[in-house]
Amino acid sequence: MMEKTISAYAHQEETTNFLTNNPRCLVTSDPGTGKTRSVLDAHVQLYDKITTKEKDCSPNRFSLAKLPHL
Repeated sequence: MMEKTISAYAHQEETTNFLTNNPRCLVTSDPGTGKTRSVLDAHVQLYDKITTKEKDCSPNRFSLAKLPHL
C-alpha cells in the first residue's frame, strides 16, 4: 500500500526552516496556520541530522547528549 503525503504550505516550510536554524525560538503564528505541522517537520529533520551524525561517530566516544546544538 502506498502512503499518501500531503505537502506543507510555503509558510509552513518557512516556519520549519526557521525552527531548524534557531535552537531556541517561539512560534507565535495565528491559530489554524499549521504550527503543529511545522514543528513536527522540524523535529523529523533535526532527528535525521542527529542520527546521521551519530552514525559517523564511534559509539564508544560520543553520545547524543554530547552533540553540539544544531
